[in-house]
Amino acid sequence: MAGRGSQTQEGAGIRPPVQARSQRTMRRMVEAARDLIAAGGLNAASVHAIVDRGGASVGSFYARFESRDDLLGHIRDEVWGGAGQRWADAVAQREEEGGRGLQAEVLWACRVLLTLLVEDPVRRAFLLEDPAARHLEAGLQETIRSDLVRLLQRHRGEMGHPEPDFAVEFGLRLVLGGAREIMAAEAEAGAEAAAVPERALEELARVFGGYLSGEMERGPADARPPLVDEIDPFDVWS
Repeated sequence: MAGRGSQTQEGAGIRPPVQARSQRTMRRMVEAARDLIAAGGLNAASVHAIVDRGGASVGSFYARFESRDDLLGHIRDEVWGGAGQRWADAVAQREEEGGRGLQAEVLWACRVLLTLLVEDPVRRAFLLEDPAARHLEAGLQETIRSDLVRLLQRHRGEMGHPEPDFAVEFGLRLVLGGAREIMAAEAEAGAEAAAVPERALEELARVFGGYLSGEMERGPADARPPLVDEIDPFDVWS
């Protein structure tokens, strides 16, 4: 997308309706475009396909949008604007609740990261075809990462790692990489698009929580793996 479609100002190429009937018609066109994008990408959402699917007319389309790019820009801003608002609300609620321990916060953080990566066909189409969407996605992920760092750092007292701040930053990047691999494997396996794999979520939280708390470094000596120089390279059972 180029030109006006890359604008993010509200109403840049949009004429919002006043009457309720016209508002419903506009919403039908937006939803029709989203359905077409989900099924076939941005190119599938032509003006004629949108009005046919939305039960509208070409005239009503151009009464609301100056161009197809303006409608696509409106949908893109809905997708990422809505995601940003939902995240801000979730963080505010989390901070207001307070009183949770490190492991509960880690589990919540891992769930957020996995949910962020759940396959959404509309979001995926924009990320593949619209550079402006990739910029918005990068900004959203950075906001989420920095907020999670702040939330987790409230539990420094429960962390056994000698450098808690570094551990939170580094651990989140490891978890995000693992989450990407997990969700990619789920998508390839044809898993339900809206599902977060609970077993994978629990294991990610266990590893991340153990890393922050220092539990991964503790335990009886005979339970720890031998050091490299303690292994006989000629012992095939090592």
